[in-house]
Amino acid sequence: MIIAGIDFETTSVDADTCYPTEFALILWEPEKNQIIEPMSFLISVPDEIEITNEHISGISKSLVNTYGYEWTEVQAYVLQRLVYADYLMAHNKEFDRKILQRQFNWNNELGQKPYNDSAWIDTMTDLPFPDHVKTRSLLHLAAEHGFLNPFPHRALFDVMTMIKLASMYDITEVIRLASSPNIWVRAAVSMDDRQMAKDLNFRWDPENKFWVRQIKEVHLERLEGKAEFPVDLLPGYTYKEQYA
Repeated sequence: MIIAGIDFETTSVDADTCYPTEFALILWEPEKNQIIEPMSFLISVPDEIEITNEHISGISKSLVNTYGYEWTEVQAYVLQRLVYADYLMAHNKEFDRKILQRQFNWNNELGQKPYNDSAWIDTMTDLPFPDHVKTRSLLHLAAEHGFLNPFPHRALFDVMTMIKLASMYDITEVIRLASSPNIWVRAAVSMDDRQMAKDLNFRWDPENKFWVRQIKEVHLERLEGKAEFPVDLLPGYTYKEQYA
């Protein structure tokens, strides 16, 4: 089995409008815990596009203008490696998944589907973290697991951190969780009992005024067994990240 860990750094945090400024891909064989090949590139962006999150990644406009590649220069190389992957892996996969798909759509002159978009692992949701690990920040997860990411928010080092985290868990269980849908549930508690929801990692939705949590569908029965209150499914619900 081969897993391709990927990460994009971008001009902003809006996946619908941002441009990539850096891309990293590492092929990893989890059974032997071996890195097959790492790669990373700075990516040039159009002159009129500003980089609004330089304070996070440290990637400046002058850096990508001087050292960045056009995506068309590297996409064939990226594709040659992605075809080996049985699974793709990212942290907060929908962000990177959307950008990767868009990059290939913009420049897809190959006349074929460039990679398997149906097999993804998300290290934010698909690792069987113990209950005491409540953070889902990649930087803080590394610390919780006894190591540090020396260059956070740089693509290559973020992918290395993801792989290190994944290597600390049973890959069979990771894939089982990855195949289970994410669902949102509501804690049917009064304001007086809100601490019970907090203790089970529910968070407050200020617009709908209830406590919610995203879990794997396979974990629903376990959560219901722990909760001292009814747990309601929320089909079609989306938590707005600006609440966080």
